[in-house]
Amino acid sequence: MLVCSLIVALMDWLGPVHWFDKKSWLAACLRKTRKWRNGFMKAKLVCLPGAIVTGAQDLHWIEATPGDLMALRIHSRDVAGAFTVVEARVMPFSGPPLHVHNERDEIFEVLEGRFRFLCAGESFDITAGTTVVVPRGVAHAWVNLGSRPARLLFSFVPGGIDGLFEEIGRTPPDQWAALAALHDTDIVGPPLVVEGAAEPCRAYRGQNIAFLMPLP
Repeated sequence: MLVCSLIVALMDWLGPVHWFDKKSWLAACLRKTRKWRNGFMKAKLVCLPGAIVTGAQDLHWIEATPGDLMALRIHSRDVAGAFTVVEARVMPFSGPPLHVHNERDEIFEVLEGRFRFLCAGESFDITAGTTVVVPRGVAHAWVNLGSRPARLLFSFVPGGIDGLFEEIGRTPPDQWAALAALHDTDIVGPPLVVEGAAEPCRAYRGQNIAFLMPLP
């Protein structure tokens, strides 16, 4: 009776397998054991009750800087703070100043257009379909190299930085550095400049870059 109970419990644990196929049930054992071990070793698990779907019609676009539009695709409050996902529609030759996130990794995905990135002093150009991972603590900046608007998706892990994008559009430019500092973003240098561009970095046109730098 005990043996039968153990067999039933094992079948429930492993799920459907071909019991007369040794490779099948051995693979099931390894799969279940690995899943248990990985789950046990994780320091923190974020469990979502179901799928989160955000359609284009659901997005609220904010003019973060002149001409540049941003929308929070996934707000961190909807995923227990696990991450934040933002989409940006970037004007030609526009991009943020050199900056650092000390508590968050950032993942970029180029949706349309061509960008130049500067990460830890290294410059490189990328096009649509490219993914860039910037670890926390690494100074980085990017700029749209094309003569037309481009699209960029970026995610922060963990989240909690949403307020920066919600507030920057209604914050005077001379207060951007202070606002950024409140949201794990330290400005450490000027934006990238595209040589020969008619408007190098449109988002900061007419502004004195000096006030974007941290105060001594």
